[in-house]
Amino acid sequence: MAALKNQHFVPRCHLRPFTLDGENLAINLFNFARQRAVLNAPVKSQCSADYFYGKDLHYEKKMQVIEGLYGAAISRICGSGYALTDDDLELFRAFWVLQHLRTEAASRAFAALSDEVVETTGAPEEFRTSIAQAVQVVMSTVPEMVSVVEDLKVCLLRNRTAVDFITSDDPAIHTNRWHLRPGNERLGTPGLAKSGTLCLMPLSPRYFFLAYDGDVYSLPVNERWVDVRKVSDVNILNQQQLLNAMANVYFREAADAPSIGRQFDAMADRRIPCKHRLNHAILDWDDGVMKRYRVTTAEEARNHQDAIFHSETLYPRPSGWPDFIRWRASAATYSNGTGMGFVRRAHAQNRTTSSQSFRKIRLDSIKF
Repeated sequence: MAALKNQHFVPRCHLRPFTLDGENLAINLFNFARQRAVLNAPVKSQCSADYFYGKDLHYEKKMQVIEGLYGAAISRICGSGYALTDDDLELFRAFWVLQHLRTEAASRAFAALSDEVVETTGAPEEFRTSIAQAVQVVMSTVPEMVSVVEDLKVCLLRNRTAVDFITSDDPAIHTNRWHLRPGNERLGTPGLAKSGTLCLMPLSPRYFFLAYDGDVYSLPVNERWVDVRKVSDVNILNQQQLLNAMANVYFREAADAPSIGRQFDAMADRRIPCKHRLNHAILDWDDGVMKRYRVTTAEEARNHQDAIFHSETLYPRPSGWPDFIRWRASAATYSNGTGMGFVRRAHAQNRTTSSQSFRKIRLDSIKF
């Protein structure tokens, strides 16, 4: 059991390709708090905590299986003549979901949200969730979340430039180019089932995982590969790591440290201090058939007899998007006119319990 005490929320099999000589012993990092690079840091102490997933080792032992498969797939990719198989495609998709949910940042966000609910609504103390409890709750949702993204198209990016991909302590990123367009604020939170979803994760300094909504985006895919030939595209993908990481980004070549420091300085104001927001509303009027609520402060909602609240995930806005992620001609989404918003085709077809039918809508016909 002592060997499983130090549990990584970003596994060493993910960090290995970014370590010095691929030996998985030392790695270079840029620390946000100190705003400086640390060279040759020990890998074993990165992105880990004692019994992070619990002392019963239930999740830790389960993850060792998928981590072993992932590590073997990364080795194959880095070899010559690799072709992305269906099995590896599904493995990378599942690993992205696992990694997206398993980080310290995800668990801290869940715990912080529960604290805010208790403090602003007066809910009983048992609603407050510790980091340890949050980890267990978040990890239990992995199978469901895998099914949410199984309709996304998947490809691998091959870095043909002289600039490496970097990774971080929160490397599996969910973003949405359509939702984050200026003027599209009324689209609401871009959840994983929403149209325009993008799932990003570096696999090594040379390779990258990308899952995307094929009804919204078009990529120059050739046998499930996209060759990235522009340094600007690599920098934009690396910016996502700098925007979303909690404390550190990791890189292989020590000579890249000054450049990464400059990139951090250039986009530091785009980072967001908290990735969730709790919105409050109180009853505005009730005609016996319908109720209308108005947004208000936490203090007013706490003292009101009929109040509601909902949590909203916040996403940083990058300075741009890779040129190879293009808008699809006649890009479309699906909506039934309810607060569910705009979802992908697969999720519209699966909403059999909805009383409102979904219809296909061209993105360029939606006006705000």
